[in-house]
Amino acid sequence: MLRLNPANRSAAQPAIAASTLPAGSLILFPTPLGANTLRQELRRGGWLPWNHHGSPLSDPVVLQQLALGSLSRQLEVLAQNQPDHQRTGHAGGGQLPVGSILTQAGAAPSPGPEWLPCDGALHTVTAYGSLSRRLGHRFGGDELLNFGVPDLQPHGTPGRSQPPRRAAALRHWVLSESLAISLPIGTILPIATDLGLIGNQLQLIQSGWLPCRGERLAVLDPADQELFAVSGKGFGGSTLQFHLPDLRGMAWPGRDGNRLDFAIRFR
Repeated sequence: MLRLNPANRSAAQPAIAASTLPAGSLILFPTPLGANTLRQELRRGGWLPWNHHGSPLSDPVVLQQLALGSLSRQLEVLAQNQPDHQRTGHAGGGQLPVGSILTQAGAAPSPGPEWLPCDGALHTVTAYGSLSRRLGHRFGGDELLNFGVPDLQPHGTPGRSQPPRRAAALRHWVLSESLAISLPIGTILPIATDLGLIGNQLQLIQSGWLPCRGERLAVLDPADQELFAVSGKGFGGSTLQFHLPDLRGMAWPGRDGNRLDFAIRFR
């Protein structure tokens, strides 16, 4: 795996106006243990825990689909609960890398033309060159003329029935081109690109994200101070180091959900 040294992460991103995710969008976030100030900041930005009254994730069907298992004490699911004009929290700038996965609950509006539905469909390489280079043929296609996107439609779990009405609680999209966006430091999202490839790791890091593969980072490294302030040593660490979450093997809802990687925003 590519070592996440400061030289790979020090380049500043240009100052650009960042968009936001629509109401109903879902993210993973390190559980703020007693961090009331952080919770208040997230709330001002419209991000509420799934069990908050009125949250789209108050639906038990959605909760079952996003069960975190043994990670439930370290991670929580947050839902964007406000339209853009009501958000007052500062989330900072940032970029979403190509291949990022957005999950929405309920009847959330479409996130925009840069996002393709995660329905397993084939798309032409000429129409979506950036995404095709990142995904290759890992989700189908012939590598030359077309490529496939992940199929995250709710097909249920083998051996278990899942009525269509219940399965429709979540929708998933994949980002076809990089996007300037405001998200809290510490946000964790699924990503469809293969982070075992050095080129994909570099693209991810340059966009301000790190692979969730248990990497150890220095507590005193200025490049990681904001991330350490959010996650602390909740995923492990020592006097001088803290660990990133290791989400390898974690499955997201949908047929190809066990083939996704995860990334955490550090900048």
